Order: sequence, then structure tokens, then C-alpha cells
Amino acid sequence: MLLVDSDSEMATMYRFGLEQAGLEVDTAPDARTMFTALDPSVCAIVMEWEGLGLTGPQILDRIRLDATEVPVVVLSNLDGDVEALSDEAHRAGARLWLVKANTTPAVLAQTVVTAIDQSRA
Repeated sequence: MLLVDSDSEMATMYRFGLEQAGLEVDTAPDARTMFTALDPSVCAIVMEWEGLGLTGPQILDRIRLDATEVPVVVLSNLDGDVEALSDEAHRAGARLWLVKANTTPAVLAQTVVTAIDQSRA
């Protein structure tokens, strides 16, 4: 799976939790690096909504061109109307929007494992 986070400390923390759940995790600090790493073996993507060099909708459009079925979870601390942002993410193709400040590594790991299982069903 790919974890795309511009904050290397947050990426390290979440990567550890995801690996503890048995997932193989590659990280990327931005969209360009993520697209380089995106291949058919990627089973899920966790990404920020902004700060990656492209907007969330731009990234999801490109993901859908490259890897149509891969589940995407947005993990973000954006201020504003979280419900509206979440709706925008869902319309663009994300499975779920999680607020980073409220999401422990264990919760993220369980969410990703569930999304992977649902995409394979």
C-alpha cells in the first residue's frame, strides 16, 4: 500500500501502525513520488487532501486512470467544513475521509484493512 503524507514524522508514525497490522507500506511525500510508486501491486492508498503538489481531486482523477479499483482513504487535518470536504472526496473517488488529529495509527490500520477486504469482495 502507499502512504502519501508531506509530514515525514506523521508518515513514520502511521507507517508503523500499518505495518503492525501486517501491511507492506511504501511512503511518498508528494503526488509526483506517489505516481512513480503506483503499480498494480498497490492494494490501498492513504493520502492527504492538500499539500502534495496537486489537489485531492486531481490526484484521485489520476489514480483512477492508473489504478481504477484501488481503495483510497483521505487522512487530513484541513480546517473548514469537514462534511463538505468529505463529500467532495467521495465524489472524486475516495472511500473514506478521516481527520488526522482524531485517527490513531491503529484506527487507520483497521480502516485500511477493511477497505482492502471490501475491495476484494
